[in-house]
Amino acid sequence: MNKKKVLMREKGFLFFFFLFLPLVSFYEVSSPVVFALKIKQRVVIDGILDEPFWKDSVKVGQFLDIYDNSKLAEPQTYFQVVYDDEKVYFGITGIEPKISEIIREPFLRDSWPRGTSIEIFLDTNSDRSTYYQFATNLGCGIFDSYNKDTKWDGNWEIATKIYSDRWTMEVAVPFSDFNIENVEKGMRWGLNICRNREGGIQYSSSWAAVGGDFHNPGKFNTLIFGDFDSWMEAEKSNYRNLKEETLTFFKKHKVEGKRIEARLKRIDGLMKKLEATKVRNKKDIRQIIPVYKQMELIQRLSQDIKDEMKVIKLLNSSGEE
Repeated sequence: MNKKKVLMREKGFLFFFFLFLPLVSFYEVSSPVVFALKIKQRVVIDGILDEPFWKDSVKVGQFLDIYDNSKLAEPQTYFQVVYDDEKVYFGITGIEPKISEIIREPFLRDSWPRGTSIEIFLDTNSDRSTYYQFATNLGCGIFDSYNKDTKWDGNWEIATKIYSDRWTMEVAVPFSDFNIENVEKGMRWGLNICRNREGGIQYSSSWAAVGGDFHNPGKFNTLIFGDFDSWMEAEKSNYRNLKEETLTFFKKHKVEGKRIEARLKRIDGLMKKLEATKVRNKKDIRQIIPVYKQMELIQRLSQDIKDEMKVIKLLNSSGEE
């Protein structure tokens, strides 16, 4: 058999291998990222996840034990995220074998919820430092804060539904709470969702591996508005803008920044490697995670540059006065 026929057979084998390779969904493995589906339908906040878009959106699970992040929590929690032009919506499902023992009662604003509760942490700046916290229980009370300051209040909505073996929750948060007028496709936020059950903190769990402290924005996972391709394009654009702004500042003010320039060169190399990475199925989390890990490193290096540039600009402005 000639080499050409052998090569064609090998290519055919690989095609069918990837074609019939079972997809791994976001709730079957531990995913550090969730993609939010944009919707046009009206959302009724009633706690019942029966709208068609909830069936189409990605479901994420694999919550971790609060004290041992290498161990999956029991019972499990699942969530989904969708958004429209005005709000981001969370659909949350909590499996509960002791449904008759759950506490379902409202509480005063910014007092801590009793019984089963959900905490949503949003780092809308993606700076791994600042964040908003939303907490509620099955009685739909409201606790919210910004960097632990409860003087901040949001205008979010909650509704819940209790079943025989689980409960469901819908949460709607307006973008105006964060002074955001337009959410572009590919925008990235830090996100973590945590669950507390009756009986004490030992029954708590977290989507992100934050250790024993939920208030750990440096270890939040990631929320992407839109699909994989829009995210990649947005990240490339963000880096191009950062690089251009940084080098323009150095040239204009005749400032040396060798350490930052070295980081830029490193990111250039990582970007080239990333562009060479092929993702055959953008709904298979196994194929997305390696790309996400590379992009996470790029984001961390970019944030280091931003933080250092703030100091350089401050020192430069002081020297010009």
